[in-house]
Amino acid sequence: MQFQVPQYIDVEDHIVGPLTIRQFLYIATGFLIIFTSFFFLLTWLWVPFSIVVAAVSLSLALVKYNGRPLLSAAIAAFSFFMRPKSYIWQKPATGTGTQAPPEKRGLIARLGLELLAGTKPVAGRERAGNAFFRRSLPATESVEVVRDITGNQAEVKRVDYR
Repeated sequence: MQFQVPQYIDVEDHIVGPLTIRQFLYIATGFLIIFTSFFFLLTWLWVPFSIVVAAVSLSLALVKYNGRPLLSAAIAAFSFFMRPKSYIWQKPATGTGTQAPPEKRGLIARLGLELLAGTKPVAGRERAGNAFFRRSLPATESVEVVRDITGNQAEVKRVDYR
């Protein structure tokens, strides 16, 4: 037994000519506001008012911003600007208690802690002293032959800045 699967379910039905019911209501509301304001406003005040109302109603009905109707984009922008902002730079700790002391951590954890927060130079990698005031040594260059994953050999230049 075959069933019909509906397609284009995210597209609204065009009820009034090429307009959807929502677009038609935006335009009709704008027209009604312009029509009733004609009887309450003076002519020199009615003309700019009607131009603004027509522009707003037509843009609400026809303009889309990033694939969304203009009204939903305007509501999102308004709520973004009016909502209080909180900037979170670091996640709060969720664990309870404190961490184990560095003596009880593993070797890799202790080395990582020394690299991040230590002031002593790591043996064989760094020299003691302030790197800002020390003159930098010239870079040493060497050419090596390496083999990649596919087995091809290539010459690469290695620059050591230590």
